Amino acid sequence: MYYFTFRSVTLAQRAYRLLTKAGVNGGLLRTPKALAMNGCGYCVRVRPENGAKAAQIMQAGNANWSKCWRYQPPEQPREVVL
Repeated sequence: MYYFTFRSVTLAQRAYRLLTKAGVNGGLLRTPKALAMNGCGYCVRVRPENGAKAAQIMQAGNANWSKCWRYQPPEQPREVVL
């Protein structure tokens, strides 16, 4: 899964609404502890096959994320650039 972390819940909610409106399934949730850095308390999670599309939609809608992670417990999270 890809996890996009945000600096505020408002940005995370905006991103989630943009993705939902575009038909990209995902989830708005509290950031898993393994990914929570610098106060990123909320994130949007999407399936790997939707990662690039989600990034494009969020960028176009000015819902800029802090970091993007590829994470599937029990693996270690990896920061990725989309």
